[in-house]
Amino acid sequence: MAKIKLENHTGQILKGMKVSCPAGGYYWKDDEPIKAASRIVFECTGNNRLGIGRYKINLKYNGESYHSFNYAMDDDDKQYHSIWRLESAPLTPKDIYELYGYKVGDNGERLVSYKITGRKRAMKLMKYYKEICDLEKYKEIEAEWNDCKNKNKVFKNPLYFKIFYKSR
Repeated sequence: MAKIKLENHTGQILKGMKVSCPAGGYYWKDDEPIKAASRIVFECTGNNRLGIGRYKINLKYNGESYHSFNYAMDDDDKQYHSIWRLESAPLTPKDIYELYGYKVGDNGERLVSYKITGRKRAMKLMKYYKEICDLEKYKEIEAEWNDCKNKNKVFKNPLYFKIFYKSR
């Protein structure tokens, strides 16, 4: 999921999305740059990570495979660079969930769930309730944790609870 600043959209380019190379822009076939004579609409077939913030975007046009790079698609100040355009509608978090099967937040970041037990669970729950300003539940968990700690018991919250975090 390469994040790119395009002419009309800033965000992730995912499999199945359509992007267009402007006239005079470059795309690659077998590591050889090709200059586009007119605007060409490609379909993204996936991407490969090359390094930190660098992705190779795999493209398909008329049944042939090409590729471009995310850093060559978002500015036009260097050789082989040009500003590309998103032709299809950007995907919403609901669309991404339906296509790829994992949840994303409103900002497009992937969410990962954890089920924690014992001391870590108590601390995470207290932190969560404090962040959402639910001080009543915070004090309830804190009292239960202190009671378990004093009696050398394992902390068990009767509620099943999942905390969602951004991916790292």
